[in-house]
Amino acid sequence: MRLMHVATDIGGAGRGLACDLLAAVGREDFGARLLRLLREPLQADLISSMAFADRNPILLGHDTLAERTAEARAVRGYFSGCFREDPNTKVLFDDLQPGASVVVYMSKADVRTLSYRRLCYDEPRLADRLSLLQKTRRGEGITLNFYRCEASGPFQAGQFDAFTELAPLLRAASLRHYELVAARLPVNFDRVLRRLTERFPLLTAREAQCAAGVICGLTADEIALKLGIKTTSVITHRKRAYDRLGVSGHFDLLSLYHATA
Repeated sequence: MRLMHVATDIGGAGRGLACDLLAAVGREDFGARLLRLLREPLQADLISSMAFADRNPILLGHDTLAERTAEARAVRGYFSGCFREDPNTKVLFDDLQPGASVVVYMSKADVRTLSYRRLCYDEPRLADRLSLLQKTRRGEGITLNFYRCEASGPFQAGQFDAFTELAPLLRAASLRHYELVAARLPVNFDRVLRRLTERFPLLTAREAQCAAGVICGLTADEIALKLGIKTTSVITHRKRAYDRLGVSGHFDLLSLYHATA
């Protein structure tokens, strides 16, 4: 694992990409756009962006130019609990001061925890990771991670240089993206979820979470973002919640919730 200096000024490569990168901010395809825009300087195969408000990750964006199954394995492994074993988490919460940022490189050989290595590197066939870690003034952690697959081989010196040069721009873009996304997440989600769970114990945990998101006015994409799952999974759990509660859609769900609240 290697920590690298973050430049203070945006270099020539960053200035050339600035408009396109900032245009991705706040969009649902934030991760996908960044991965493709940075394809030439970084040659990365996968991307993930996460926020940590209470040491638990929320997925802000992700995509792959490699196999979808590999990406799915990596995301599923990480959110199954391996994020607690990620060395980045320690750097983010124990080493970084509010407002600070750092670039971190980690190869698969650097991963000491066997379960984390198996689920997030061996099974998805990932070789290494370049990360930009930053902490907001309020102490929330934000990570932007780029990965190379084993078939592509590890990142090379030129890609390290490009990443550190782009870091100031990536830091500004990922922070603003988080601020825009966080503003759309309602503060009363936990209260709604608690009431739903108390009144409708027949719902599974995921069904209750997805129903709570509907009641809070979130779209399927926003619920997926909040829960760290795929939009298709949200749609499935939401439909099952409707069926269990005997409602036909979100208007009926709102009526039922407020009638029993």
